[in-house]
Amino acid sequence: MHIQLRHNLAREKYKWLWAKYVENINDQKHCTKCLRGRYSKKFSGHNDRLADMDVIFDEFDSRPWKAIYLCGVIKKGYPKSNYPHNLHAALYPKDGATDTFEFEDTKMEVSNALFMPIPGEGELPDKYKAFPPEYTTCRIFRWAVLEGEKAVAEL
Repeated sequence: MHIQLRHNLAREKYKWLWAKYVENINDQKHCTKCLRGRYSKKFSGHNDRLADMDVIFDEFDSRPWKAIYLCGVIKKGYPKSNYPHNLHAALYPKDGATDTFEFEDTKMEVSNALFMPIPGEGELPDKYKAFPPEYTTCRIFRWAVLEGEKAVAEL
């Protein structure tokens, strides 16, 4: 079964909008570089049809990936005041499951997956608390070293 995402995203609202099939993590990097895997061409700011369709995550059937990370960097206020308004969500595949996600004016529904939490800065393991702020404030990094690491280990 493939993960299906129904959404109300308007790609023109984002400076960057992407999804990455996460195969592994690299805790020595932050932002997209801490996620090892391939980018989706369907869930992308470069896909002119993104707003017109549900996204079926079927691009890599062999499934070496363990989760899918979604990120949207909002244009409004970039780069000074957009941080709290950037979209971050992660999908954990689970056949037959359905889940919903809401953030500001974004609504997403998923089939065959669950949304995973994005941990807060205070949830970082001690070994990461001394990392520079560009790591500890990065939601992608925090997800990777907590939830992403678990997903990679489980599958």
